[in-house]
Amino acid sequence: MVRKENDAISSSTEVKSAAAMQSSKNYYLPKIVLCLLGDLDSKTELEEMLNEANVDYEFGERDARMEESFKGVEFGTRPSLKREDFDAISDHSLVLYILSNGYPKASAFQASAWFLLFGCKLLETGAVAMKCESSGISHSRLRWLTLSEACKRHSSTQPEREIGEVVAGLYTALFEAYVQYPIGSAKDYWSCGMHLLGQPDVIIATELVKKALADSDSPVADVAYLFNAFCLYILGESSESHFESGGTFHPDSEFPSLKVVWEECEGYPHDDLYFNPYGRWRFSSISD
Repeated sequence: MVRKENDAISSSTEVKSAAAMQSSKNYYLPKIVLCLLGDLDSKTELEEMLNEANVDYEFGERDARMEESFKGVEFGTRPSLKREDFDAISDHSLVLYILSNGYPKASAFQASAWFLLFGCKLLETGAVAMKCESSGISHSRLRWLTLSEACKRHSSTQPEREIGEVVAGLYTALFEAYVQYPIGSAKDYWSCGMHLLGQPDVIIATELVKKALADSDSPVADVAYLFNAFCLYILGESSESHFESGGTFHPDSEFPSLKVVWEECEGYPHDDLYFNPYGRWRFSSISD
């Protein structure tokens, strides 16, 4: 997947103290920026909603590059944009950016859930398309709304529901909404967006993929499977104890066990929306 340099509004809330887990010493708090497209006729209604919600926003005029932009960051693991989505993107006459404040790890689920739900309210009101600038990911309008419904359903506090079921459903919906993976280069495959959920991203060298998955018919699909399983594990089962650097992981008994080490996030400036202040988990070697 080709990723372009991010030219959206950068985060500006600098943090001097270390996070509760391993993290960069000096960094910027994650910030969610969503880009929505719509029609000028819906601007007044959208603006009323934005002001009522007291959210930072910025309107812009039609941008002819948007179809290419949405296509370039479509979720590679499960693409969902249809012809009708691209037609709506092409026909837009209004661009809207909504921005969160920088938020700490402890507020990650709350902030990311609120922005998913609010962004989808805008999609239901007059916006026709949405992408997340903070992780470089786009879904179809229908896919966003489906994830929003899952988020609402699993945010329920109905007493008959098990807490584990609610939490697992919530973080799965948020992970699927915000995290782009696997992004590839000649050297590595990696994810982007786990910082929005208060956790490190993941990365694996292409050479290790070739070695560990030598018999695979679809190495990229297997990397996606590995990333999905590990990230959901980190978000859920390991949320309290935290996975320790140097530990091992394998998503199932058929998959080779891999050593995982923590490292700093590299490749993005510290004030870039893609930068992960919580670092990255690198699958570093095959475990003996």
